[in-house]
Amino acid sequence: MAFPILFVWFIIGIFIFRHHLRKGSKKEDAAHDAFWKKEASSLVVRKRNLDPNDYIKTSLSSQHIMDQAFFNKIQAPDLYRQQKYLFDLSQKPMVNFQTLDNAEVRLKFGTATITAIEAYENNFIQYIKTLHILAQGLMAAGQEDLARLYLEEGIAVGSDIRGNYTLLATIYKRHQQQDAIANLCEIAKNLNSLTKTKLLNELDEIKHGEDTNQKPLPY
Repeated sequence: MAFPILFVWFIIGIFIFRHHLRKGSKKEDAAHDAFWKKEASSLVVRKRNLDPNDYIKTSLSSQHIMDQAFFNKIQAPDLYRQQKYLFDLSQKPMVNFQTLDNAEVRLKFGTATITAIEAYENNFIQYIKTLHILAQGLMAAGQEDLARLYLEEGIAVGSDIRGNYTLLATIYKRHQQQDAIANLCEIAKNLNSLTKTKLLNELDEIKHGEDTNQKPLPY
């Protein structure tokens, strides 16, 4: 009698498998149809101007610009060119629509606006990258205060660069600013990044780790 019972369960298992397979296929077809429907709709949206609140607002000013003699003195002349590039970028329009896919951007602003938006997004990406590069170089040259300024600017404008967070958290740790590290963790939780989990783990290690006063910083 054991064999027929096992056979019946085997048949039932096949039906269940086929049911879930058909169900999964229907969901996949629905998602596929929804995707192409959204793509088609996005191609006929009229051009819409960006709202002033869509633009990234930077906080760097001329008082933060160091002359070439400063960078020569700290033996980091290459950083002078990075600083110039950074401040040139700060005067350009920047947006961050990383949470939206291309179709969603077209639906919101129209197809004719895409080229400009892509340029603005590239300005933003270069801006946060240059902030991080400058901060790394300044930390290596012993200029923690200025490095901290650039790192905090990166966080303020929405950088998702992992090193921006970990380097700033390590500076906070050196100065026993646990609340500042906790705030970084809260900001990091809202990032749309593939490395968010790793970043949160690293921030937690920094927050609860040993005092970093005598340890090298993670450039």
